[in-house]
Amino acid sequence: MTTQSAKPENSGNPSTPVPAPGQLLSATPHNGFLNSFTALLEMLDPNRFAVGIKPTDEQLKRVIVRRMKSELPPLWNGKDRFPRRVPHALEIDHSDEAREAYAKLSEYARLRRGDHGGGKAGRTAADFVTTLLKKRFLSSPKAFAETVATHLKTMTKEPSDGTLF
Repeated sequence: MTTQSAKPENSGNPSTPVPAPGQLLSATPHNGFLNSFTALLEMLDPNRFAVGIKPTDEQLKRVIVRRMKSELPPLWNGKDRFPRRVPHALEIDHSDEAREAYAKLSEYARLRRGDHGGGKAGRTAADFVTTLLKKRFLSSPKAFAETVATHLKTMTKEPSDGTLF
């Protein structure tokens, strides 16, 4: 986090925002937990916010301005501030063994989806697990092996009180 310095500089660019005294600028991400988010808000205004207490939308509007790169105006010379991203597919040549393993994983995912027994919630949980397994498979052999080991422990553990969760 940075706070307003005594003498703000804007690098000669008239469209660069300079905070007024007492304002806090931050590009600080948080981990998505309420306590983390409200701790950041409490630093902005300890009279308005407290750690662990969810702020109202109206309170947030008064202190947060979120701008995406795409919303920023162009530079003084008309050029974009950031290069535009152009997503494109990359062709990857997988080995026959990798293709066979992925086919087995896809079949496992299909079977889990049909054998969940818990309605929509069970199907969603099955999809979540198999999506995670597929992501780990495509990430690295080590990540996949660790995830499969954890998944197997979970799937073979007996529920202590007769429930799944």
